[in-house]
Amino acid sequence: MVGQALTDMAIRTLKARGTERIEIWDAKIPGLGVRASPSGTKSFVLVYRHRGRPRRLTLGRYPTLSLSAARQKATDA
Repeated sequence: MVGQALTDMAIRTLKARGTERIEIWDAKIPGLGVRASPSGTKSFVLVYRHRGRPRRLTLGRYPTLSLSAARQKATDA
């Protein structure tokens, strides 16, 4: 899940491919990413491990939740 530093411009231009969701990952906060669905909805997600098993936590929708607020929520979680 190595990515690039997310920017508002990168998130705004993110589009799903056909009927598949797409995810891009932030290089600044490990496990933080943005998921774009075919319907156009974009959500911030955090991938973490609990008892050795991977889990995914949805932090909120973009643009209701800003990138800086998503980074703060991910850090707090």
